[in-house]
Amino acid sequence: MADLPVLGEYIKNERSFLHDISNQIVIANGMTGLVIEKLDAKQSLEEKDAERLRKAMRALDKMIVMINDRRNYVKSVPVPENQD
Repeated sequence: MADLPVLGEYIKNERSFLHDISNQIVIANGMTGLVIEKLDAKQSLEEKDAERLRKAMRALDKMIVMINDRRNYVKSVPVPENQD
């Protein structure tokens, strides 16, 4: 069985990851949602709408990096022999 402090640290890291990625998802969702509302209402887009889309893209780029980093981290965590 995994050593309790190691398991506790792993869980703490996962909670932190979920918090951080959730924030980026909310940003991307909110920024694109505002632009989509304008498009649906056939309103003309302004520079602030382009900035919203840029913010959404930055959030998506951050999530890609975060997920790749997390994937590598999870793969590096040893699995006890009897836990496969």
